[in-house]
Amino acid sequence: MSADTIARLNTALDGRYHVSRLLGEGGMGAVFAAEDLKHRRQVALKVLQPNLAAALGASRFLREIETTAALRHAHILPLYDSGDADGVLFYVMPLVEGRSLRDLLDAKGQLDVADGLRMAGEIADALSHAHARGIVHRDIKPANILIENGHAVVADFGVAHAVSEFDNETLTRTGAVLGTPTYMSPEQADGAPIDARSDLYSLACVTYEMLAGTPPFTGPTPFVIMARHALDPVPALRTARPSVPPAVADAIERALSKAPADRFATMAEWRDVISRTEPESTGEAVEAGSSLDIAPPERPSIAIVPFKNLGSEAGQDFLADGIRLGIQATLVQLSGLFLVDAPAMNAYRGKDVSALSVGDALDVRYILEGAVQQAGDRIRVTVHLTEVDAHRTIWAERYDRLLDDVFELQDEITREVISSLNVTLLHGELSRGWFGKLTSPDARECFYRGTSHLYEQTREDIAKARDFFERLYEVQPDSVVGPGIVAVTHFMDVFAGWSTSPARSAQKAVEWAEKAMEYEDNNGLGHVVLGYFRLLEERHDEAVDICTEGVRLRCSCPLAHGILGMVLNYCGNTDEAIREIRQALQLEKVYPVWMLSVLAVAYRDGGDVSRSISAAKESLRLDDKTRDALLVLCSDYQLAGEHEEARRIAQHLTQRARDFTLSAYSASQPYKDRATLERVVGALRAAGLPE
Repeated sequence: MSADTIARLNTALDGRYHVSRLLGEGGMGAVFAAEDLKHRRQVALKVLQPNLAAALGASRFLREIETTAALRHAHILPLYDSGDADGVLFYVMPLVEGRSLRDLLDAKGQLDVADGLRMAGEIADALSHAHARGIVHRDIKPANILIENGHAVVADFGVAHAVSEFDNETLTRTGAVLGTPTYMSPEQADGAPIDARSDLYSLACVTYEMLAGTPPFTGPTPFVIMARHALDPVPALRTARPSVPPAVADAIERALSKAPADRFATMAEWRDVISRTEPESTGEAVEAGSSLDIAPPERPSIAIVPFKNLGSEAGQDFLADGIRLGIQATLVQLSGLFLVDAPAMNAYRGKDVSALSVGDALDVRYILEGAVQQAGDRIRVTVHLTEVDAHRTIWAERYDRLLDDVFELQDEITREVISSLNVTLLHGELSRGWFGKLTSPDARECFYRGTSHLYEQTREDIAKARDFFERLYEVQPDSVVGPGIVAVTHFMDVFAGWSTSPARSAQKAVEWAEKAMEYEDNNGLGHVVLGYFRLLEERHDEAVDICTEGVRLRCSCPLAHGILGMVLNYCGNTDEAIREIRQALQLEKVYPVWMLSVLAVAYRDGGDVSRSISAAKESLRLDDKTRDALLVLCSDYQLAGEHEEARRIAQHLTQRARDFTLSAYSASQPYKDRATLERVVGALRAAGLPE
């Protein structure tokens, strides 16, 4: 690509993007590194090749790519922008400097079986999300899968949807190529109509290569490769890699069937087979807690011990709390870090404990501890980052600053932690240290006092926190901090049953959540809250999309994962729901009763009654008055054929909650599939609960 070409692009894109270099070329166009001049960020800008652009036309391209731009998923590279600049059709994505799966396979030959299957599951999740919205990728191959922080991200959905109606002859005339012979399904190579099962075939080829070290079909020319896809039997995967589990090998080989009808019906069905690692349920009841063993995290895990207040002024504990929780609020958004939730750490407030003892108790790799001392308008903060297993301090620092600079100090400490742990940031995560934008001293006071109340999690403290964050919004309306947390306080009033007017509280929660989501640097709290209330409104697909984005923005937030798990279960996706809820429990360390009850519901709705009983019993062990867990346990025993035990629990429920009726319960359960609800209500009715 000549310098003249780049110069012409810069002329056409003047004022919007500055193109610096060519990154690569493919059958559909060329990709350039560029700077987004408005937002001052590095991006990848893909330009369609001229003949294809002419065949598509600007209006059709821009209309069709809107559908692709709406995809929001943790394992899909998002589209920032698209446009027509003097006949140059382009779209813009984050610039990811990491390796592609192609680079990784070229370097390693084949992947560890567990890593390969994990990545295949991530890619399948992304494609399943797109397929549910009518989008087929059409060019799944290792070069289009980027590796960020060890995780797979699918790239180049871009123009696939726009050219989906073109036949091979039309594409050939433009000189464009859609699909890669080594990974192309037989029907796509033949020019026949394709659907999501074509992407499944391509992903099976990629997965085969990740495990075996070579694609299933190779050859000296593209035509030979395509012929082998159409005619040759699939080479046995376990011959090339005996350590692949038989069920996984069978699933991959079935996905490589010549006829689409012989493959799995959906990407999600295939993903569930290759991802299934837990043993099949025996159907027998198990003791409480035996199925709740939460595996340790793969990414670096850290807990922040409550900072000590060394000041002599009374009532200044809120400042030490606020600094710690401010750091926590940024780290919770980073996908490369596993952060123990703040409430789990409150038990250590005011106690003289060592970093090593806390780390051992919580089974985390790193502990951040600190001390705060305020004197007049100055503040001193001392921090230590300890690696627990190595029994060593890997970073320590003392800061002496003006009190007015405390937010910038929080962000500086956060950046040092990220650097010390070698955490790789995904696109957009570098900008999530937003406390430096709180410039008002009044905003600082509101934040620290409000945060100190927020994490006490009582009805009275939540109300006080709301007052402080509403005041913060008044004095600093350009910050997302106020709206996001005000939305959470209204959500908690509804969720915990504290509100005297739930409908009014729900309305306020939605209003503040929508306000929070308008900010360019929003922290995902609005998504979590709004997604929950969209579920209650039975706007199921919208709830899933919003909560999924909330998890992407708040990777280590147990509330985000827990609410997404709840939403997914009500929408009928029990396997994904269980994964999300278990992730939330792993982050919490101290298990919330409501989350255990949601896990029990998901196990029951997925047909795993024995695990549901275990989770419900664990919830009741922590709080024997939990009605939700009692209802799950009652339905579990009835479904398991233990009718006497079900009737005993039903009698206990009616004695404790004499106003309980099945009709009211049924109306409160926002299941997308009413058959699931009818099954549960039928079991409760059979156990003796009143209509």
